[in-house]
This record gives sequence, structure tokens and C-alpha cells, in this order.
Amino acid sequence: NNNNNNNRGQKDEATKLLGQPTTFLAVRFDERQEQEQDCQKDDETTRFDDGIKTITSQLSTFDEQTPDTRSDSKNKLVDLFDLLSTNRGIAEINGFLVEDPLLAQGKQWENGRLALHSLCNSRLPKRLPEAPEVFADLLFHDIDSLRQKLNLVVNAFSPACGIIDRAGDLPVHLLARNLMEWETTWYSHIYEQAAESSDTEAASIAITRLYHSMSQCIEIVLSPVVTEYSLCVEPGSVGYLLPIHIAAIFTSTVQTLRTALETFPKGGLVRCNTDTMKTFVVSNSLPIDLHNSLSTDFPQWEVEAFEFGVECSKPENSAVAPENAILRSDLLLAYNPVEPYAVEEPRLRRMESRIQWEAQKIVCGVKTELTDASALMWTWMRARGDLAQSVTQITHSVPLHD
Repeated sequence: NNNNNNNRGQKDEATKLLGQPTTFLAVRFDERQEQEQDCQKDDETTRFDDGIKTITSQLSTFDEQTPDTRSDSKNKLVDLFDLLSTNRGIAEINGFLVEDPLLAQGKQWENGRLALHSLCNSRLPKRLPEAPEVFADLLFHDIDSLRQKLNLVVNAFSPACGIIDRAGDLPVHLLARNLMEWETTWYSHIYEQAAESSDTEAASIAITRLYHSMSQCIEIVLSPVVTEYSLCVEPGSVGYLLPIHIAAIFTSTVQTLRTALETFPKGGLVRCNTDTMKTFVVSNSLPIDLHNSLSTDFPQWEVEAFEFGVECSKPENSAVAPENAILRSDLLLAYNPVEPYAVEEPRLRRMESRIQWEAQKIVCGVKTELTDASALMWTWMRARGDLAQSVTQITHSVPLHD
């Protein structure tokens, strides 16, 4: 009897959840967003104040030093910035930071940049097209070296990821523009060589390695940013490129993309402006447009790591959290349903399948509520009269009643 009562209670909860008025989930979601944003602003103020205290404290230590010591520290800082801007080896950079870790927190007063900004803005070497395997290996060496340097400098002072320079750029803005321009220097050569290569598999692997490394570099400086509302609305100093645009362009992890949407839900409706940038990225695009034209729902490195099923948009692997086991394009659409994507038949079938799967987990007592993405999908599907068949399909497939 107790088990029957428990099952009935769980089914009642699922019934309440799927049977709420159309606006309920949206209102509940908006209320929670407002609360979270208020908390984020409070946290941000605290972190900002703490950061100011830290920087002020560090600056005061320079003032308290003897003239010779202060001059030595400033000279070291200048030398470090020179190293970061000239593609020098990681061992040299590490040597500076090990000897004086505070150098990672030193700022150039003329532009307000820290060591991380300087590294993100440093241009990668220009490579002349050579034999296919040599050219691709050189490019990979360059981007992988940058990834290692980014890890090193971020680990030395991670708050630098959220510091805006005097021009209005976060490190991720500088890095994104840098890598977009770098891509234009090798893209046509790599793809021409791949087309002419007798070993198409090797060429494909080389291209995948390059884009995976670019994505990893962006992830290092993007993931700390997307948790802060005030940083998610920063467009950078050139054109208009929000962190959500950068996440879509560079195939960020699902978790980072999801966090960006949770922090700034309406970012999915903001169009980018790349008119003044040297890039293949089409200006005036929404994040979902950028994703569909430049990225992929299942990058090869994730397919290999998690064995995702390309046709699904629901969890099938216990190694991936349910909220992250979703196609990136479906996630973008859930927060901001725009046409023509919202009425694509395969996408609707995937969304139906995901909501059904989660609702069944609620009935079984495995889950207590829909994930945010599924709750939003369910809300706008019910609000559209032309999707009544999908709504009926979902409600009839879930055993909500005895």
C-alpha cells in the first residue's frame, strides 16, 4: 500500500508538472532567473570589491618596496609582457611566474591589460603552406602551445578571465578575434590539401585536431566568464560579440553553453556584428545561426569520448549529466525558439523524445522535475497551436494515471 501511495504521489507530481497552465513554467523560470541574477549581482559586487582590495593591496606592496626592488619588479613585468606577445616558449613564461607569481596580476596602465590579455592578443606564427602533413603539424603545434600557455597563465591568476581592459575587452574577446583571424590564414590551404590528399582520413583527423584545440583554448577563458551576468553582456571593443556568440562559434562544451544561456537567457536573441573583423563569421547572425553554420552538435572529439548517438537529444550515457546530454542547437532553441528551427520535423521529434524520457523518470521517482531546457521546450510547445499533435503525443506516452 505504501508503495502504491508513493507511486501515486509521484504520478500526481508529474501530472501537475505537465498539466500546468502554459505560462506557469515560463513565469516560474523568469522568477527564478530574476532571483539568480540578483544573487549573481550581489556575488559580483562582493567579488569586485574583493578584487579591488586584492589589487590595491598588491599595488601598495610595490609602493612599500625600495626604489631598486620596485624598479626590478616593473622591469620583470615589462619583460613578461614582451615574452607573451612574441610567441616565446612556455618554459620561459613559467620561469617568470614561478620566480614571481604576482607578475600574473600586474597591469599595464596604458591599456589596463594583464598578462592573460597580452597572451590572448598575441598573434600566432604565420606559416607558409608546405607538405600537407607538415603544414597541419606546424599549425597544431602553434595552437597547442597557446593552449598550454593559457592554462599556465590562468592558473597563476584565474580572476584575470573576468577583467575588462580599458578598450572594453575581456581576454576571451581578444582570443576569439585572434583565432578567427588566424583561421583565415590557413583554412583554404588546409581544405585544398585535404581535398587533394590520397589519405582523406588523415586529413580529416588533422582538421579535427585544429578545431578541437581552438575550442579548448576558448574554453579556458570563456567558462569562468559565463557564470557572471555582467560579463555575459559584454560585447567587446570591436564589432559586437557576446560570450554566447563566442561559445556558439567555437563549439564550447554543452555545460559552458548551457551556463551562458542560464545566466543571460535572452542572449540567444542578440545578433553579432563582425563587419570590422577579419573572419569567416557572418555578421548579423543569432547564436543558433552561428552554431549551425560554423559548429556541430556532435564534434568528433565528443563522439569518441562519450559515444553519443547523433540522432538523439536525451541522456544515453551515465558519464554525462542529463542537463548536458542535449544537442547544442536544441539547447539554444529551447531558450529562444526562433523559426525556421522551431518547426523542423526532426527537431520536434527529438524534443518530444526528451520530454517524454524526463517525464517518465519523474513518474518512476528518479527525477523530481524537468531540466530547464525541457521545461522551456514544453512551455512553448504548449503555447503554439500548430504543435498540438506533439503535445498530445507527449501526454499520451507518459503513464500519468492509473
